[in-house]
Amino acid sequence: MQKAMLPATRSVLRSLGSRAGPANLRRTPQWQIRSYASEAKDYDVIFVGGGVAGYVGAIKASQEGLKTACVEKRGMLGGTCLNVGCIPSKSLLNNSHLYHQILHDTKKRGIEVADVKLNLKQMMKAKDESVAGLTKGVEFLFKKNGVDYVKGTGAFVNEHEVRVNLIDGGETQLKGKNIVIATGSETTPFPGLEIDEKKVITSTGAIALEEVPKKMLVIGGGIIGLEMVSMRLRLSRNPTNCGPGFCMVPTRLRGYCRRISRSDWWPWHGCGNCEASTEDSHETRPKVQA
Repeated sequence: MQKAMLPATRSVLRSLGSRAGPANLRRTPQWQIRSYASEAKDYDVIFVGGGVAGYVGAIKASQEGLKTACVEKRGMLGGTCLNVGCIPSKSLLNNSHLYHQILHDTKKRGIEVADVKLNLKQMMKAKDESVAGLTKGVEFLFKKNGVDYVKGTGAFVNEHEVRVNLIDGGETQLKGKNIVIATGSETTPFPGLEIDEKKVITSTGAIALEEVPKKMLVIGGGIIGLEMVSMRLRLSRNPTNCGPGFCMVPTRLRGYCRRISRSDWWPWHGCGNCEASTEDSHETRPKVQA
């Protein structure tokens, strides 16, 4: 290996002329030395995707002594959950709850607050700060545990090699004995609707709106749909939920829908959709126009 490097070393010495020598060679810019490397970097395991599966797996693999790399195209670790899912939605849910509580609850507790205003821009900023703190924390764990973090979009060359188009430009190639695909999922397109993230939005667009919509139809009665309904009700109280089966509560609670919907603690109190969820016939469900 030393003999193979000799010609390259001599060419560097010649380029330095009469000043060439061990001391000057040590001061050669790092980018010049790196330019001689052309082979793909070798790893024991490569994780394609830096979400909750990818980054946890990468850290654990490195802790077990495996040389590990993780490729993430977003440029921020944590995947959907930390960046555009659980964490930002919980931040908005918490802050919208505080706003709603100050408007409708604190007065009867003996706490009067005058001139309450919603600053949505600041609420979104607080959400972004929460996200940034956690994603940077994951990146710190990568450095602490020796995981190589590659920012870019990966594509398979073969079963052991991944080519990455880097976010900052250029590309690099990684070679792994094992490759774990942890790319997560994307929003399913809805037939007949073009998602522009302005009028027709996904949950990603819903947590980054610049103003509270006067009316909003939420298609999907799962966790994400109910979170969006809850947040908008606290801020505007005008969304309509139109999920599969038109049910806003778990099936096991259908017998208690009317009682729950009239409870003060129920966040969708007054929305009216829980009444519809007790009906099994499609004919009795209200029709909604968007």
